[in-house]
Amino acid sequence: MPDQLLKNTATLGGTYNGGSFLLDSNETETDFVSGLTIVKSAPALWTTGNLLFTVTVTNNADFELTAAQITDAIDTTIATLVDDTVQIDGADVPYGYDSGLLTVNITSLAVGQTKILTFQVAKV
Repeated sequence: MPDQLLKNTATLGGTYNGGSFLLDSNETETDFVSGLTIVKSAPALWTTGNLLFTVTVTNNADFELTAAQITDAIDTTIATLVDDTVQIDGADVPYGYDSGLLTVNITSLAVGQTKILTFQVAKV
C-alpha cells in the first residue's frame, strides 16, 4: 500500500483597518498510511511515584508492518526514563534512550495485530 499525502491550508477572512481581506496559511503536508494507528495514554494526574505511559500500535491495514520504530520525546526538564521499564506486551525489550529520546523497534506487526509498549518516567 503506497503512502498517501494529505495537503491542507486554512484561510482567514474578515475586515481589517476598514477593508476586507483574505489570508491563506502555508500548506501543510501529512504523510499517512491508512489502517495504522498509534495512541499514547497516561494518567491525567501525576502526584507521586513513577508515571506509566502506554503506547498502543494497531495494524488494521492490508499489509504487514515491518522494521518499524517508535520514538517518544520525554521532556528532560520534568522527567527521566526509569531504567529497565520498557516493555512490549509485558516483555522487556531492547531500547535506546539518548537526550530524552526513547527509541523502540518493532520487528513486525501482522495485519489485525496490536502491540502495547509501556514505560515509566520519574520526576527529576
